Parts: sequence; structure tokens; C-alpha cells
Amino acid sequence: MMSDHDQLELLRALVAELGNHVQARVLASRETAAPGELAQIARTTEADIIYAIDKVSEEAIEEWFQAHWPASEPVQLVMEGIEDDETVTFPPQTPAQQIKWKCLMDPIDGTRNLMYDKRSAWVMIGL
Repeated sequence: MMSDHDQLELLRALVAELGNHVQARVLASRETAAPGELAQIARTTEADIIYAIDKVSEEAIEEWFQAHWPASEPVQLVMEGIEDDETVTFPPQTPAQQIKWKCLMDPIDGTRNLMYDKRSAWVMIGL
């Protein structure tokens, strides 16, 4: 059995890997996208405007969680782009009473800056 310290270190390493994955995917998309393509509005929510570049990060996050997050540590994802009445968990459809962690994310903190080649804070994650 893992100590609390070891468990937290594992989770810290995982979210760092997630951040690197999202950054790499977004940068790769910027290299191949047509000018202005990633600045297009993909959809709007009650709270935010979701741009095409945000969709790239959302897809990278979902893909990463499906492939890498340990099923023994059920997590609920809370981030821009997920509506208040929507629950996203990994493993998918984990009942609320079984969730051990909430992962709060801003996949691209500074979307507009990144779209126009200005500095972005990239991924901000807290468990």
C-alpha cells in the first residue's frame, strides 16, 4: 500500500505530465492550423466563449485522462468548457460518492494571448 506522501507525489507527477501533454498538443495544432483557424469561436456557454484552440486542449485532456489516470483514484474534472450541470469523471460515469479527487483546470490560462502569439500561463491544475 502506498503512503499518503507517495500517493500525492504520484498524482503531482501525473498532473505535470498532463500539463505537458496539453501544451504539446496545442503547440502542434498551432503549427498545422491555417491562420486564424484556432481563433474561431467553437461554441459559447453561459460562462465563457470556447475557441477552436480550447477544443484542442479539451480533446487532449480527455484523451490523456482516458489513457493515464489510475482507475483506483476516481476524479471529477472541473474546468472551463464543462457546464455546471455536466459531470465529467474518470473513469467515466463514476458515481459521485466514489469520487476521491476533484481536478480543477484552466487548460489555457490566457487563450486570447496564445492565439495572438503572446505569453500564456498554459495549464493551471489543482487537485
